[in-house]
Amino acid sequence: MTLGLATTRRGLPSLHCAARRTPPDSLRPPRFATNVRSFSSTSAPRSSPKVPPTREYFYDVDVHGQLFLSSTKHRNVATAYRDPRFLSTLYARIRRNTGDDEKSQSVRQQGYEFQSDCLGERNYLRPDKDGTVLVFQTLEGGELYYGGSLTTPFDPATLRVDPNSGYLFHPSPIPSRRRATSETSRYGPYSLLRSSLVLEHLASSLEFDDNGRGSFEYRGKRFDLSKLEDGDVWRRVD
Repeated sequence: MTLGLATTRRGLPSLHCAARRTPPDSLRPPRFATNVRSFSSTSAPRSSPKVPPTREYFYDVDVHGQLFLSSTKHRNVATAYRDPRFLSTLYARIRRNTGDDEKSQSVRQQGYEFQSDCLGERNYLRPDKDGTVLVFQTLEGGELYYGGSLTTPFDPATLRVDPNSGYLFHPSPIPSRRRATSETSRYGPYSLLRSSLVLEHLASSLEFDDNGRGSFEYRGKRFDLSKLEDGDVWRRVD
């Protein structure tokens, strides 16, 4: 799968969530999705902690990293959100839903472990039980793409495998401005590699042993796969 991507930056960019004109049809989210929005990324984000969000939206993220309104019944490529600008802005602002207020606790019990706030809007995200809120979409030029047009360097030596599902995971991106003070990503320590990415670049050389570990070849070099440990992935709990 190849994404049509705008100019990218490594890590998380500064984004401004101001509404802009309707994007071209090729970038437009599904027609029937309510409250369709598109955001620009031309200046630093501004927020007012004194003003609580006035609008709320609820999304599900499947194991392929596709984003759907939770109310969407028929889920496929056509009904998923695909606007790179919208996805980049949403993912740049994701954080774990750790609020102790009644609403945060209530939606967390329904599996909405993450949220993304933007100028009067609060977006709650619920990852698949076997997946993660961030799913790396493609691998090009040594970079993993996610969330529309965001990237992080691919490090094959760090991959881990879930012996129960066979899914592969890569360390989640950490914004450069936070690396000096924190090594924990806002998405959780590890995030899922999309199955199509694994099939295209790694599957032909994958080997597993009886202990749930394995190895694979990338660019002519062999790498070992460690097992996914408890706490490596922030799973939804509902």
